[in-house]
Amino acid sequence: MTPRKPARGEEQTGAGPPPQTTKSEIRRALRARGGSWEHLAEELASRVLALPEVTSAKVVMAYVSLPDEAPTSEILPALLREGKILLLPRVKGEEIEPVRVTDLSRDLAPGYAGIAEPASWLEPWKGRVDALILPGLAFDEQGTRLGRGGGHYDRLLARLETTRIGLATEAQLLSHLPSEPHDARVHVLVTEARVIRFPVPPAGPGKTRS
Repeated sequence: MTPRKPARGEEQTGAGPPPQTTKSEIRRALRARGGSWEHLAEELASRVLALPEVTSAKVVMAYVSLPDEAPTSEILPALLREGKILLLPRVKGEEIEPVRVTDLSRDLAPGYAGIAEPASWLEPWKGRVDALILPGLAFDEQGTRLGRGGGHYDRLLARLETTRIGLATEAQLLSHLPSEPHDARVHVLVTEARVIRFPVPPAGPGKTRS
């Protein structure tokens, strides 16, 4: 799982796992690597906030980052300053609810697995979502995302039509990941060094299907 050394003039990308490696094995290897990406928060924010998919969006869903995820500490307050409707995920059973937040210091509370999420008194968002910024333990060069294994985002993506934006560090970008036909790939992947676009047709206006 050690990122390969890039060739001269090539942007660095993490090496992919052996073909027989399972998602669970990759997760264990990534978690064992440890570390935090908070020092990349400003670079990531500048690239995300410059995306046309974000600048044109009125409603953006993002996430409160954990240490092993690409940091959103600069992105979230910037979205609010820019007047976006900011949604964050709240886990309810096996599902994720998009919930609007307007004050990051007031509207968050410890939730699923101790992760900060919108407080229980906030109502779920029922309207459209123009762009969804997705976390992941890793992504690959085809836009495949590796989550934590709970399936919460898989279920959300199955019913949410929106532009999917993966957020990762270069160290989290692998050449390939195991995937299945039902896996929803991202349309855009942002790292601290670049923006990668994939030939995945957008799903159309951001609507939540019941």
